[in-house]
Amino acid sequence: MSSVTNSNMLSLYVPRMGNQYTEQSVYQIFNDLHIGQVLFVDFVAIKDKDAKEDQRPTKFYSAFIQLSHWNIHCKTYAEIQAKKRSDLVVNSFTGEFWMLLPSTVEMLPRLKVNVHQLGAYTNELFTKMANIDKLLELQTQKIKEQGDELQAQKLINQSLIERLEKLEQNNSMSSIARNLSTEFSEALSCARPPALTRRTSMSSNYLDQSEFYDALSTNADRSTSPQMDRTAISNDLCGNL
Repeated sequence: MSSVTNSNMLSLYVPRMGNQYTEQSVYQIFNDLHIGQVLFVDFVAIKDKDAKEDQRPTKFYSAFIQLSHWNIHCKTYAEIQAKKRSDLVVNSFTGEFWMLLPSTVEMLPRLKVNVHQLGAYTNELFTKMANIDKLLELQTQKIKEQGDELQAQKLINQSLIERLEKLEQNNSMSSIARNLSTEFSEALSCARPPALTRRTSMSSNYLDQSEFYDALSTNADRSTSPQMDRTAISNDLCGNL
């Protein structure tokens, strides 16, 4: 193959080709037919006028083919040079052909991806963004549910704290009551005996009740009535004389 110096001849335009073709298949066809070396292919979708938008897939594309060099001995090159057109048969069984025309559009610098690849990457990006949105929605719902659970647990903890404070208060009141009862009982057990009992124990010369009753029953002075003797002895024993 020999290179062609005319840069305009290195750019071809195909007005219409089926959607089954890719950049790689165009490379392969030009190489198998010994037409030239393809650098890249850019595709532009042809919209069906009767089809509503986003309802039917694109069936046909226009293609801009950029060559690095021609095979100047091939029929296609000669037809392009002479007629500015070449019908390239791409399927001998069906008779399908591409109309090759010199491109009058200046080819833009090639990006790392072609239009097909860019469209595929865009669709993939939209799919990923949709998945991210769904994941974000699920995470938001989960965070909301966790927040509700935390709020409910907070209310439960607050209720438990209030009940605990009431129990502590009740226990404190019970403890105070028990302490007062104990102090009162101790005060009663340590109280001094009545004066009458104390004076009786201090002034009595009798050791036990038998002597007391003996004194009551014994009357040394018989001139005194028994009732008066008992009264005098009782007064003496009680310390009331």
